[in-house]
Amino acid sequence: LPQDAKRFAGVDKSYMRLTARAFETPNVILICHGSGTMRETLPHLASQLELCQRSLSGYFEAKRTMFPRFFFISDSLLLELLS
Repeated sequence: LPQDAKRFAGVDKSYMRLTARAFETPNVILICHGSGTMRETLPHLASQLELCQRSLSGYFEAKRTMFPRFFFISDSLLLELLS
């Protein structure tokens, strides 16, 4: 899970950089098709987030196996309880 936390931090940093660059550039075509295009960057970020989500789901399943009452709690609430 610590490795996934680092992966998420990297995705978050890349996304924030991408949105900041989009905010600074008034021409949408330059942002979408310029260097480091959104068409290349966003699918990569989405795949990295999927890996984080799978890891988090595995962690939740392990906790639910240890504590069966967690089966009745949503993932978002369980994340809040465990954090």
